[in-house]
Amino acid sequence: MDTTPNISPHAPKPVFLQIEHYLEEKIRTGELKTHSRLPSERQLASELNVSRGTVKKAYDNLVTRGLLQVRQGSGYYVMPLPLPMATTRMERAVDIIRQAIYELEKMRFTHRDVGDIFTSQLEERMESLRHFSVLTVDCNPEALEVYHRQLGTLSYANHREMLLADLEHQSSPAEVMAAYDIIITTTTHYNLLRDMAPELSDRLMSVGVSPSPETLVAIGRIQPTDRIGIVYRSRRYEAIVSRWITQFHPLAEIKGLGPQAQEETEEFLSTCDVLIVPASANLGFARAHLESMGLFRQRGGKVIKFEYRIEPGSLSHLDNMLLALGAEHGEFKENQ
Repeated sequence: MDTTPNISPHAPKPVFLQIEHYLEEKIRTGELKTHSRLPSERQLASELNVSRGTVKKAYDNLVTRGLLQVRQGSGYYVMPLPLPMATTRMERAVDIIRQAIYELEKMRFTHRDVGDIFTSQLEERMESLRHFSVLTVDCNPEALEVYHRQLGTLSYANHREMLLADLEHQSSPAEVMAAYDIIITTTTHYNLLRDMAPELSDRLMSVGVSPSPETLVAIGRIQPTDRIGIVYRSRRYEAIVSRWITQFHPLAEIKGLGPQAQEETEEFLSTCDVLIVPASANLGFARAHLESMGLFRQRGGKVIKFEYRIEPGSLSHLDNMLLALGAEHGEFKENQ
């Protein structure tokens, strides 16, 4: 090589990384030409006054990353710079992060420093969206529990749930919805909410909601002779669950029990082999009746938690909408 790198054993960055990053820079800038041969491990170790193993580790890393090629009995040669291979969104993201890490290593940041920088910047981005608000609307409280649990993962957004009936009873539903940046509902209610506030249609988002795979498997395993009971908070939820059950078992014997009839819990349970309950622990039942449901399981009864989930694609779309809002409001502009 024409110049000898300034390698320091006292630098925060390990010596092998100093060598690796020096060579990488020479390759990427073209100072080390494609197909040119590098000094042998022994020769470069002597020039830098480091161990041969240190040079070997740097060379091996560059081979792994596709920047060098090792030829048996001949040495190390510079490879043509690899073309971008990332095709998916995730692969592109990983490439960007890796390149950022390499650049920070060149600036002699430790890996702990890099982790702290990434964490602080991510927290700053999330905090910048914290004042955005999301309203979820559905016709049954069981579905709103789904929104509450899953949208809780979007910790940087404030969100509120509202029953469709409560929204309809407002003197001005449009004014209520106007207080929110994004309004979420299912495809079933999308048109109704759009008609309530046509001027807010750009804030309205429909999401796909469906039973979890575990729930569907459990329902599919119900025996044809099993008597099925549904515990519900709303009649609408009971109808939804019944519809899913009959897709698997068209002739199933299905009964329901809501909080208004909870005094009949014991009698109801005595006529069931399988009990289907919302995934939420909030059933609106008195403690004594909830304990009866626990005894039902102990007596050999089967309990299935009917778990609804917002589809991953819908959650991803919501994330993108919030990021777009941040960009629109200048949240992500670089500090001047």
